[in-house]
Amino acid sequence: MMIRVFISRRNFTYNRKKLYIRKNLNKVVVFSLIFSMIFLAGCSLVPKEEEVLAPILKEPPKVVYNTIEIKPSTFEKKFETTGIMISANQVELSFSNSSGRLKAINVNVGDHVKKGQILAELITEDLDTQIKEQELLLNQSKLELETIKLNNQKDNNILKKQIDSLKLKLEKMKTIPDAYSEEEINDLQNQIEEKEITYKDSVHIQENNIKVKENSINLCQLKIDTLRQNLEDSRIIAPIDGVVNYKTNILVGSNIDAFTTVVSLADPKALQVTSTVGAVSPFLLGMKVNVRIKDFETEGEVVMTPADAPEDASEFTKSTIRVKLDKLTPDIELGDFALITYYQMKKENAIVVDTNLIRIAGDRKFVNVLEDGVKKERDIEVGDQNQTQSLIVKGLSVGDLLIK
Repeated sequence: MMIRVFISRRNFTYNRKKLYIRKNLNKVVVFSLIFSMIFLAGCSLVPKEEEVLAPILKEPPKVVYNTIEIKPSTFEKKFETTGIMISANQVELSFSNSSGRLKAINVNVGDHVKKGQILAELITEDLDTQIKEQELLLNQSKLELETIKLNNQKDNNILKKQIDSLKLKLEKMKTIPDAYSEEEINDLQNQIEEKEITYKDSVHIQENNIKVKENSINLCQLKIDTLRQNLEDSRIIAPIDGVVNYKTNILVGSNIDAFTTVVSLADPKALQVTSTVGAVSPFLLGMKVNVRIKDFETEGEVVMTPADAPEDASEFTKSTIRVKLDKLTPDIELGDFALITYYQMKKENAIVVDTNLIRIAGDRKFVNVLEDGVKKERDIEVGDQNQTQSLIVKGLSVGDLLIK
């Protein structure tokens, strides 16, 4: 009985182990299947390896140079300065013979004035009235003088006729012998002599009266001239047609001294160019220059330089030049700007290159040129230079291709 129980327990244990192994085996099989499926799926996602191709052989790109063909040109070396149009005929005006209180300045800077126009005045009280009074007295004295002369002429004519009549009577008495006594003849002669003396005295008195009246007239005229001169001295009158380029800032009613510049006039027809160039400049007296004003170009001649300025001239004058223009156009005015050009050197049909294309290595100067499609260095000899260009004396020829 016990043996059977033992066998049964033994079989039960065996069966349990067998069942456990079977269950685990099933799990292994399932996991194996799953892993195999995942592996196969993963392999299907990997791209196929492409076949390696041989590299394509290409020619290197051709170098293209930016070149300039050398052509004959003009080389210029010049000195330029800006200037302004001024008048060569400029007049500074003042009350030259008198001082006083300023009555008015009748113009402003920029005004065009005519010759004879009153530009400024001093207060003169009643000069105008005094002049008119003296002019009336003068006219009256002249009329009186004419009356005196007419009356004298009448009186003289009467006396002359009386004398002539007495002389004629005396001649007749002498032609009739024994008709008149000697006493009658002598008496008539005495009458004639008295009349002649009266005539001479009358003429003398008349001449004196005329001289007195003439002196009165001259004195009256002198007073008028003095008053007019005083009036003229109290006014500034334009001596020329011109443009006002200066006006004093002295206020009306203020005192102003004689010889103080009140107004300055410039003749707009006598234009020149002035430019500040410093005490030392390349401009010489008589030098020909080119002048450009607006769109107009003309030649000019240097008529004043710092070296030619007087010793007592202002510092400004000692640092400026003046140029007289050969031609002018009607639209050129005072104050217009001008460009003055002096050509220090000008050469036609020259080999000229931009200075920035020249290479320097020590004492060597060269440029890059293109020869048969190949870049090469070419030694050159440089002559004169301006601000941007160089004159090539040796090393380049017309037709060479200069590489920029």
